[in-house]
Amino acid sequence: MIADEALMTQVAAGDTKAANVLLSRYQKPLYKFIFQMTVNENDSDDLLQETWLRVIRYRHTFNIEKKFSTWLFQIATNCTRDFFRKKKQIASLEEIEPTQCASKSSFENSEWASFLIKSLPLHQREVIALKFFHEKKEREIAEILDIPLGTVKSRLHKAMHYLKGMKNEQ
Repeated sequence: MIADEALMTQVAAGDTKAANVLLSRYQKPLYKFIFQMTVNENDSDDLLQETWLRVIRYRHTFNIEKKFSTWLFQIATNCTRDFFRKKKQIASLEEIEPTQCASKSSFENSEWASFLIKSLPLHQREVIALKFFHEKKEREIAEILDIPLGTVKSRLHKAMHYLKGMKNEQ
């Protein structure tokens, strides 16, 4: 199996087969991450496509010494943030139906846990999704979101405190 970083070097050289391999490896986890932010299938589809367009557009800027997945999730995060800036709306708790929520949760496999995660502010949702759904380490989350490590820890702590409090009210 060829490493992602080696494939990205091939993509930068114009190899479309290498791009297809990366797409097949990351399409599902990337879609899940984006959906956890938007809670909307159509918006998630559009943002997934925009993310891959940016990967191709900025392929020459990829640093081979960095992890490809970190760079990819950083692009997806930026696309999602740009989307919310343009829309000037973040889904409120009332707009999110529990049946729309992803079923996987590291806290427990229930619609309620997923619903609670969707009720977090976007900046806390990002760290929770990356940490528990995509199993990223805190340092990698800091790099993806381009924030200090302490901020990642603070956001995780606040989000977990909120989620534990809401779970106890269940």
